[in-house]
Amino acid sequence: MNGSTYRFSMHGHTYPGPLVMLWFSARWCAPCKQMAPIIDQITGVYQHRLHIIRIDIDEQPDTAAEFGIRAVPTLVLIGREKMLSFTVGITPFSDLKNWINQYLN
Repeated sequence: MNGSTYRFSMHGHTYPGPLVMLWFSARWCAPCKQMAPIIDQITGVYQHRLHIIRIDIDEQPDTAAEFGIRAVPTLVLIGREKMLSFTVGITPFSDLKNWINQYLN
């Protein structure tokens, strides 16, 4: 990313696109593994409009705590100035698209 340091928090993000989605997961989490192909599809559809960051809660417990993550998988949408929404559990592709579209439009 051109050597720039981008940041995200509950108070927004500094990435070039309008939205960031944090995907809180864990290696041992079976539902997280089920979400992987869905996230891959979302990545393809929203390639230049949504930046997706996968966060392993075991490797980054402070980040998980900051966002109040209590279960995985959890997806968090962050706009430029604040956290917008979150969803917990396996979310079907069509539902995920509808959820993201609410904040892109």
